[in-house]
Amino acid sequence: MTKILVTGGSGCVGQHTIKHFQEYVNDIKEIRVLDLQKFEQKLEYENKIPVVCFTGNITDVALLDKVTRDVQCVIHTAAYVDVRLFPDKEKLDIVNRQGTKLLLEACYQNKVEMFIHCSTIDVMQGYHDIVNGNEANTKPDRLLFGEYARTKQAGERAVLSMNNKLLPNGIAFRTISLRPIVIYGELDQHFIPQAIEAGLQNKKIMIDFCGNGACCLVYVGNIAWAFVCAFKAMRSDKTLGGEAFLIKDNSPNKSMMQFCKPYFDSFNISLYRSFVPYWILYVLISFIHILLFLMSPLKKVQFPVTTATLIYTNLALSFDDSKARKMLQYKPLYTPVESYKCSLKYYNSLSFDNKKKH
Repeated sequence: MTKILVTGGSGCVGQHTIKHFQEYVNDIKEIRVLDLQKFEQKLEYENKIPVVCFTGNITDVALLDKVTRDVQCVIHTAAYVDVRLFPDKEKLDIVNRQGTKLLLEACYQNKVEMFIHCSTIDVMQGYHDIVNGNEANTKPDRLLFGEYARTKQAGERAVLSMNNKLLPNGIAFRTISLRPIVIYGELDQHFIPQAIEAGLQNKKIMIDFCGNGACCLVYVGNIAWAFVCAFKAMRSDKTLGGEAFLIKDNSPNKSMMQFCKPYFDSFNISLYRSFVPYWILYVLISFIHILLFLMSPLKKVQFPVTTATLIYTNLALSFDDSKARKMLQYKPLYTPVESYKCSLKYYNSLSFDNKKKH
């Protein structure tokens, strides 16, 4: 029977991936988890498959050798996300690029046959609108989210470049990469929780400065399901490898703030349309950034909104996931209504400094 390793298993995507393997894959002997944080089950499911936890760094060569022994498939969700004005470039490179390469080398030495990488839509996100973007027709000259996107892109390229490399036992090492769009749902600690926190801190008022922007988001349960589909597809098709797959679902395509509105409503946060033109906002934020860059040799001061964020929220984005549906037999497991209900319950359970419905 198969043993798998999930890196970043204590994170949002990792927790959901483990849950869906527990529920939808029957012939797994063992799930190994590697994370900086000790793994604790945070989602509701029956624990049918033994879980073996390892705590440590993705760059610890000895640990990587240990956790990949006798493993048939690695699902690599561990990553560092930093899209701030002054990102930690060294940490981004160490985790997203170097860590991925070290993990690939450990997999090669220990004859791991399958490697499924969790990439990001940001490796194909530039400065312009995307209409029905797919893996082939969306290759921007410049990446919108800078160093984070570049290090994730470098990690993905390392993964795909290892495809079909012969392992020491003569079997081909097969690798693929999944590119989720923006994620929401249980255990999300970034997009929607940060928006709710901002609204609570601003006297329960949020300004919608997204203009005519429209974005795609994907429920994290459907991302986890995509990893299950990818695993099953690679096991059944021994030629499958060397491919990147865009992953989305049927969540409504609307502006970031409008997508958040049902969750804002639950916290009595009012959403108002901005009457300030986009170009004025852009000039203002750019001016603030220039001042902060000039100050940065003395002290790095972060700013809550970056020009990249402003640009992104005003883009019209739509994507085509037909490649994943065809080659991985991926079809969203959760409907938009189910995704919303699960997500709302989770966001309502969070504790915020300014509390919610008072």
